[in-house]
Amino acid sequence: MQLLQSWKDSLKFFHPRNFKLFALVSLNAARATYWSWLELFGPIFILSFLFDAFFYFLIFPGFYPFGFICSLFKFILLFGILLCVRPSKKRKTYKYIISYYVHFFYGFILFLATYLTVFFIVADKSDALVGDTSGYDCCLWVSSPLLAILISSLFLFYFDSRGGLDDLFASFFRALKLVVYGLPFYCVISLITGFLFFVVQHVFIFLSHYSFLVPLEAHIIVFLTVIPVSFAATFYTKKIHDQPKLYFK
Repeated sequence: MQLLQSWKDSLKFFHPRNFKLFALVSLNAARATYWSWLELFGPIFILSFLFDAFFYFLIFPGFYPFGFICSLFKFILLFGILLCVRPSKKRKTYKYIISYYVHFFYGFILFLATYLTVFFIVADKSDALVGDTSGYDCCLWVSSPLLAILISSLFLFYFDSRGGLDDLFASFFRALKLVVYGLPFYCVISLITGFLFFVVQHVFIFLSHYSFLVPLEAHIIVFLTVIPVSFAATFYTKKIHDQPKLYFK
């Protein structure tokens, strides 16, 4: 019964009477996140694009670190988005970012484990033989909206913890519970986000003959991720304040 009631409550966010306030709060959070994120991570965003462009046009056969570094840049950018979108009374500065160094360390371990899994198990071995690691960019989970939401929720819970390894595992189960109990809400957000990414990807397919634009696609998707993540963060904040015992017991 509690699950069904939670599903019903999650859809109330889209009721015209509630959605206006929810959308305004979320869009304001997105605006603030863009401001902080570009101020703190703008140079990394530009450097990531330049490195991607260099990697795309000058692939060195067998030199796998290029693919890894491209992915690492995007992990840092996405980590920054999640940290900047997190509700906090503290001002988002470099000091604030550095204070989460333990969270970053374990987040990096998770990223590395995921990357290696994709590289050695999922990746096309024929690509690996010629050194084409561009397809292994496992940080582009933003193209799978529901997975993006689960990972976003994981880190939002994780940022509210001490940052230990046990906290990372606990945050995963809390995030999974949040997604399960808010599944109708997340399905709607995923459909909207999926359509947005679908449009971006097909625009770049149409523009694929302009090869200099290809490296932009991943970065535009990362940039647009701020919007759905802001909606997810607003939902997260509301739920953990309304039902703290459900997620932290």
